[in-house]
Amino acid sequence: MTIKTISKLLAVSFLLGTSAGYAQSEIFQGVDATTEAEERETAVIEDEGEVELHAFATIDYESMYVTSGAQGAYESLQPNVEFAYYGFYAGVWANMPLDSNPGGNWTNDEFSDEYNIYAGYGMSFMDDLLSATAGATYYLYPDFNTDPNHTWELNFGIAADVLLNPGFELNYDLNLNQLECIIVSSYEFDLSEYTVDGLSLAAGVAFGYLQNEVDKVSYFYVEMAVDVVYTYNENFSVFAGPRFSTNDAGKDNNIGERATNF
Repeated sequence: MTIKTISKLLAVSFLLGTSAGYAQSEIFQGVDATTEAEERETAVIEDEGEVELHAFATIDYESMYVTSGAQGAYESLQPNVEFAYYGFYAGVWANMPLDSNPGGNWTNDEFSDEYNIYAGYGMSFMDDLLSATAGATYYLYPDFNTDPNHTWELNFGIAADVLLNPGFELNYDLNLNQLECIIVSSYEFDLSEYTVDGLSLAAGVAFGYLQNEVDKVSYFYVEMAVDVVYTYNENFSVFAGPRFSTNDAGKDNNIGERATNF
């Protein structure tokens, strides 16, 4: 999988603390990435040089779980908890299928769960123009019917604080011998001037390439998401919106032989 992409690029979702993470790198694993990056920067040096521990939590409902441009499960809940301190971060993210259709999280078990345990370090440089993260993710599939039921992945990312917030992510799964490269971009437009205070529109897109040597699979994919975000205060936000994904992996590598999802 990925540091789950625009999973973390757009920004916001039931936050505890100010804003925050890393866990996934895709649009579809919560629109939290920008928020998480900001949280890690804040966790480095607070006012008057004081270092503070920051925490945030999200709970997402997705009508489909899409990762790396392909459907991993049907409708699901996706909780996430993360802590950040002095640039270091650690958290747990999960996908919990709700639908009784088979294919939950890549297995024949219709309610198979996925757990991602991740940690790393984030920093900014060039007067905060650029930011970078490096970390690792442990993927656990407790209902997976083969051994092993887990994988280890190394994660690297870099982003620029300029128009459209471009970024690049590189992920390598040690068990699957899987390489994933992702170009991401996101933008948030403040609607409060035209509507109500705290309302904004967030959009993101990811272009990725995945190559898995174990399963002999390689493909390109595109993911897009648009969310209407309401920020009640610095500690609490809600969002809702559509997602779109497509890939050229072929029908045998997509649940229900469907490469495009909305």
